[in-house]
Formats: sequence, structure tokens, C-alpha cells
Amino acid sequence: MLITTALELLASGKTWDEILNDYPGLVPDDIQECLNYAVQLAHFSTPPLTA
Repeated sequence: MLITTALELLASGKTWDEILNDYPGLVPDDIQECLNYAVQLAHFSTPPLTA
């Protein structure tokens, strides 16, 4: 499962249990890692480009 897929499912209101039932190869740590990655991306910033 792609990270974006997990995040989109969570954002759409799916519960962890629903996601885990729909994707039997996943474990709760997989979803948590997707959330951890999203948090890291949210903290990442780049300086604006200047001309």
C-alpha cells in the first residue's frame, strides 16, 4: 500500500480496523509509520526560490 493511499483512507474517515480488514497484509505499525512519515513531511520546509 502506498503511503498516500493510507493517508487518503484515513482522511476519508476509514478507521484503522477498516483499513486493516481491507488490506490483510498490513499491521497497525504500517499505518502508524504512514502517519509518522506525514508528520515529518509537514515539518519539512524549503527556502523559497529567489530570482
